[in-house]
Amino acid sequence: MSGTEPVPEPGSEPVTPGWVQGAWVRRSRSLGAAGAEEVSDVVWVQAGRWFADVRVPRGEPTEAALDRAQAFTGSLVCDGTAVTWRHDIDSLGRPAGYEDHAEIEWSADTLIERGAGYVEVWERHGRPGTGAVLEQRHPSDGRLTGRVVAAGNFTVAVWSSPAPGGTAVSLTGGRPGRGWTVGIGVVPWDAIGAAVEGGQAPGWMRLTAG
Repeated sequence: MSGTEPVPEPGSEPVTPGWVQGAWVRRSRSLGAAGAEEVSDVVWVQAGRWFADVRVPRGEPTEAALDRAQAFTGSLVCDGTAVTWRHDIDSLGRPAGYEDHAEIEWSADTLIERGAGYVEVWERHGRPGTGAVLEQRHPSDGRLTGRVVAAGNFTVAVWSSPAPGGTAVSLTGGRPGRGWTVGIGVVPWDAIGAAVEGGQAPGWMRLTAG
């Protein structure tokens, strides 16, 4: 990690340091010893400890799990440069609590993620900040059914009902622009608008992005 912020000792930094906050668009990925390329549109938004990620292949997906169409959301934990993403909702059916682990290098608005057998290079889009997070839960049992995470120039929504899916939407002047959607489901546009504008959509609870 580099930049203007000091590198804390492992175990001493907050759960969600400022350098990881914002909207990140993947520039390239490398699998094993292969060279860097990009075969998907991938957006990851981090607001406080909450993240949401949508990945849509640009053509026929490869056999790699990293390249499959998918959407997932959960919470992030950082320990020095070691990062863990804990999934709450996952369109590929990975169980709640599933974890991704990686080492992170950071410099200005570029982030390099090194995991088991892969390297991903990300670029930040828009200014970093705490962003906004909305959640929807089932009225009878309280299980999480949807989450919207907004930061930088993107808002990402991931849901489990009526079928798992997600959408990543770029924003211009606070209005939805280009977007990508995974799976079949009802895109919660009311919640997206509420997240961006600072309101609260019916049936959705606003969380503190911290």
